[in-house]
Amino acid sequence: MARKRLSLVFLLWLCLPLLPAGAGQPPIPGAVHYYAAALQRYQQDPQATTLESLYLQARTAARGLAPVLEHLGHADYDTVEGIDGMVVDRTEMIYAVPDNRYFKRLADAQGGPADKAFFALHEKTRPDDASPVYLRQVTDYSGCTRYGKGELVRFYGQWQAFRQNYPAAYAEPAGEMLGDIERRFTRPVCACADKDTVVREFELFIKTYADSKLAGKLKKRIKAIHREEENGERYFCLPV
Repeated sequence: MARKRLSLVFLLWLCLPLLPAGAGQPPIPGAVHYYAAALQRYQQDPQATTLESLYLQARTAARGLAPVLEHLGHADYDTVEGIDGMVVDRTEMIYAVPDNRYFKRLADAQGGPADKAFFALHEKTRPDDASPVYLRQVTDYSGCTRYGKGELVRFYGQWQAFRQNYPAAYAEPAGEMLGDIERRFTRPVCACADKDTVVREFELFIKTYADSKLAGKLKKRIKAIHREEENGERYFCLPV
């Protein structure tokens, strides 16, 4: 198992109370401290907590960190950048997310079937941690959806299968993954290509999951698109 050693400086940081940051600079959020402490315990004894629990703490830490990441002092930023299991960046895009590659290595080495299945599918869906493969980045903060190649249909089926096979495991993140895909079927979004390409993806979903409630909604959307009654849908949504 690949594992970074916690540096002496980082270990000392873990032992410090939550001190105020410098003037005008936010402190490292408490959730990051709690995750770092849980990570240290897990690295010392993998039986101390479940991998799922550790991952959920990483998600909570990332959510707390993202709003203040841009304003952290250099020393604090270097500290959070060095924490295993998290990916942070504030150079072009500003984001903080759990490091799926790190957790997948842990799952492959010592996780159970649900751990292995979740992180393998997560890696396929979001190989760079930040954006799903069916989203093409347009700006630092927006992207267009890739319809027409069946990626949305395929990942919908795979995440549905995961939730059916492991209904109690990773319920929140798996639900978010599935919800993001469903939203691109049920709500007007920015499409990378033309109307016919969007309709082709919809028709593939209807053919694959004919008995689902979502298939019925898509039939109505297709009719609305053909009648040009679909409000809000944007096509060829790429930078000029």
